[in-house]
Amino acid sequence: MIKILQTLPKNHAYHVLDRLRESGDSTTEISTIIDDAASDRETGENYSQSHLYPSFEQELTTQFPIAYPSFPSISSAALRQSNLLGPAQDAEQTSEKTTDDQQGFQPTQTGSRKVEREDASHTESATAIKENTQQTPECNVVSLDYYDKQLRDLDISVWTNANISNALAARVITLYLRTDHPLLGVFDPHLFVHDLVKKQERYCSRFLVSAVLYLGCQMYSAVDEEAVRYVEQFWSDTKQLSNAEGQKATPLNMAALVLMSFSLMGQGRDDIVLKCAKSAVNMGIHLGLFATKGLQSIDLSKLSDDDLRSKSHAAWGAFCWSILIALFYRQPGVDIPASTPTSPIPRNRNFPKSGGAGGTSDVELDNEDDPMGSTFHSLCEFWSMIHDVIWIYYRDQPGAPPESWRPILAEYKYHEILTWSNKLPLSLSRRKQSSSQVPVFQETTLTSASIWMHAALLDVVRPFRGSTPQDAVPWRLFMAPNSSARSAHTASVNQLKRLVLDYRSNYKSSAYSLLWHTGLLYLINAILESPRDPEWHSIFLLCIYGYENLRRPYSISATIGKSLLSMTLRDTSMSGIEAKKILEQLEGGELPQLRDHLRATFMADLSLSKKDPENASVESLAANFESLALFNDLLQQDNMDASSSM
Repeated sequence: MIKILQTLPKNHAYHVLDRLRESGDSTTEISTIIDDAASDRETGENYSQSHLYPSFEQELTTQFPIAYPSFPSISSAALRQSNLLGPAQDAEQTSEKTTDDQQGFQPTQTGSRKVEREDASHTESATAIKENTQQTPECNVVSLDYYDKQLRDLDISVWTNANISNALAARVITLYLRTDHPLLGVFDPHLFVHDLVKKQERYCSRFLVSAVLYLGCQMYSAVDEEAVRYVEQFWSDTKQLSNAEGQKATPLNMAALVLMSFSLMGQGRDDIVLKCAKSAVNMGIHLGLFATKGLQSIDLSKLSDDDLRSKSHAAWGAFCWSILIALFYRQPGVDIPASTPTSPIPRNRNFPKSGGAGGTSDVELDNEDDPMGSTFHSLCEFWSMIHDVIWIYYRDQPGAPPESWRPILAEYKYHEILTWSNKLPLSLSRRKQSSSQVPVFQETTLTSASIWMHAALLDVVRPFRGSTPQDAVPWRLFMAPNSSARSAHTASVNQLKRLVLDYRSNYKSSAYSLLWHTGLLYLINAILESPRDPEWHSIFLLCIYGYENLRRPYSISATIGKSLLSMTLRDTSMSGIEAKKILEQLEGGELPQLRDHLRATFMADLSLSKKDPENASVESLAANFESLALFNDLLQQDNMDASSSM
């Protein structure tokens, strides 16, 4: 409302204020004002916003600089000369031959500080790691951080029977806590680390430790092959502990089940991913952490501060993970929580300070000991907003609006998310001035969160880009003449291009964190919708080799890449020969029988997912690769024969 008043001529603004003061129904009046403003824009009466915002993307960059920072254009020539459009092994060899001056040559510069960025190899030698038992990727700081200090005293034998050294276990746990935990937030890291080191079981358990090590060893195998041999062992231990002690409803078991769900997805054990996620939410319902008809919610005022922190992290972690897989993966049978948790959103190391029963915390924290930052708190707010619009892809949800309301509500939700982004702490901004305020391992989580936001924005507007008269109506909440669902889609696709390039160019975590792969999958879907884009092939290779870079820690990455290659063969003129060469590099010589057990029922083709989810799934599209490759080769041969006979 204020924004509209600011853009109106003075005489119109005064008239609007008079109408608001006289009106008894402000909601109706505001709606009328929005209509009038839109009408004025269309007719050009008295003012023209086209001079202020000649394009929708320019308006977004000006009004919402955190969500749409101004990036330099991607240089296609520089991108083709980089080592990002080929397999990681070739990139490593190229990197070794590259001089310091040449390493500064990037397809684009995003304003991030170079002194805390990594080289393009995306891996770290095991030898260098072992020289410093607490050194982990994405941490080029001189002094030890909170996790380093605490985990020096770790005795992992208390928590597992696996023959893993304390030093390696500490590195594995630290890598997870720095990289993925700020995004998942399923337990309070300070309470967990305190009890882990002090050998206490109030906020730590063998099941949770095993789940952390199962995921962490997958991640760490990207930088140290020694971790690979522990992955199956910790999967076996986690499965056994889940059956033995993971059935009781506790915050620790909720956290372990979410981590188990995510880890199983990365290993292609998709058949129980949803089961684990659903069990975590059901435990939260049983504990009274979700408002459920017929069940009494927990009395938060009777909890100690530490117990409230523990339960809040578990509840919100389970909620956020459920919404994430509901939106981004859209697997048949997904369960969507009916409401947000009743517990407050975890904020930071000082949470809650009040609101619980009080009591002195056992965890002593210095002012600087806040490696989580504000990321998870902000993501809880974000996933709560997405929860309100999940009906876009699950139309049988209770309270789904009438069909005619949906395009309007989608615009309002899009605007709500962008307005929320402007309220984020400066430390969550990806602009130049924020880059010096956070350590590099926090920057990686912020980039991943930005990727999630733009993927979700694409989902909000995707169904409303059609050719119906309603879809062609300009948006009302924006001033640019070309504001629409289609323009919004294009703007977020352009942001994803730069985010994916930034992440692959600058962060080693692009090789060991699976959470950011949503950007790869969504970007490939977007460019395949318009393959005439001259840069589509380079962007496709940037994404597909992003999956190749994730192959060692995550078995499923090659299968996802194969499904996306099938889509590319189907929708473009890519030859079967090129596709087979890329697939060979994706699979890295792995025997086919080793992939036979992989399950991936989540969606690869986002446009087809609503109409035909079975054929839009990763495993279904991957199974069609050979026939599509053969068909394209035969088609190209026919075209060559026809050309030669003319």
